[in-house]
Amino acid sequence: MRYLKQFFIIYVVGFASITGPAVADEFEELAIVFLHESGALDEGITALHQAFAQQRGVLIEQIGQAVKMSGKDPKPAMVEDFVDVFISRITTDLEINLSNLMIVQLRKVFTLEEIKTLAHDSESPAALLLLPKMDGMEKEAEKAGRAYGMELGQKVMMELMQSHPLFK
Repeated sequence: MRYLKQFFIIYVVGFASITGPAVADEFEELAIVFLHESGALDEGITALHQAFAQQRGVLIEQIGQAVKMSGKDPKPAMVEDFVDVFISRITTDLEINLSNLMIVQLRKVFTLEEIKTLAHDSESPAALLLLPKMDGMEKEAEKAGRAYGMELGQKVMMELMQSHPLFK
């Protein structure tokens, strides 16, 4: 499970990209079973919330300074509200799409037969032999995740800057 945990924590913190088929196929269905049974999906969501909890203070400070540089004197509560809405919008998007995000990477590494093995018993000897295949996925997942995270963050930030009272 060490490989699984490392992969999904790196993957979630990196916010991997969304691609793949729109209709569930056998691989996707089995991958979802694997993600739930292994606890990886829950671990990913927990890691996501922990990452944003750690970054909240820095975001509040940076956004407060940016607003001050624009000539406004923001109230701390308003800056905090802006950051909380920003984090909420991003985490909601990622919670909804997390299994799809993970399946994209799993599909790149595992065959249908291998994901069947993992889905049926992720602790079996056969499944444990497959988990090291995830080692090479970390760098790719992190790179794709950063790209997706930047894109999502910019999109949400732009939307909020147009609608949140802090910028009016």
